[in-house]
Amino acid sequence: MNDTATIERKATEMPDNSIDSIIDKVNPVVGLSGLGGADSMRERLRKSAEERKVIEEFIMSNFTKGIDYGPADTRNPKDTLLKPGAEKACILFDCHPEWKRDDDVWEMFGKIEGLICLKCLIVDNKTGAIIGEGRGSEKVGNKARDANKTTKAAEKCSLVDAVLYTFALSERFTQDDGKGKVTLDAAGNKLLSDIGEWRRGCGSSLSDVKFFMIVNMAIVHKKTCNTVAELDAVRKMVLEEFKFDKLTGERIPDNI
Repeated sequence: MNDTATIERKATEMPDNSIDSIIDKVNPVVGLSGLGGADSMRERLRKSAEERKVIEEFIMSNFTKGIDYGPADTRNPKDTLLKPGAEKACILFDCHPEWKRDDDVWEMFGKIEGLICLKCLIVDNKTGAIIGEGRGSEKVGNKARDANKTTKAAEKCSLVDAVLYTFALSERFTQDDGKGKVTLDAAGNKLLSDIGEWRRGCGSSLSDVKFFMIVNMAIVHKKTCNTVAELDAVRKMVLEEFKFDKLTGERIPDNI
């Protein structure tokens, strides 16, 4: 046997220790068979369907339109998941959010000065395990926000993103801010005008603005509304369901 043949034979007998070979041995590509076969897949799908049913029942039983979620872009059939709804999901599923700097995304955007990038981790209260995460970012100066408001906006964005992903809510909700929807100022002015028309001639010592503040406190637990969805909740209870006395702004008992 000549030297060339001997070298080729030894080469084929030597183990392949290349990086690609090692990776293939550790993580071989197995396709759908890696899910454990048909029976295992059926069981996974059954459990997944049960979990989604639990989440759906939770949403229908605990979320309030106008507070936990509200309308998004008029072209989007889904509602927007709001911050109170995201927080409520964490509480009722016994989890809590934790935020970390998202340096990877910040670097990806070119380390822009004033750009705050955060990663929100959803942590199980009992086990401490991270069960989901989401990302959000905001830039100082956008919508005239200072550093504090910018941080809060990034926290909110990443929290909503994390909750949508963790609890598989993207089918029902979006994070869309609603570029096509009516502005907050326009919606607020319209609601105040409609309340004034409804209260016209009632003889109350309360101005329409004072009445507005009183019912806001009762419905959204603050004197002003910060979203169109909150305004819609006030409109529904005041002008559609007539839950408040137009003279005093007090809640009318349901049994009357």
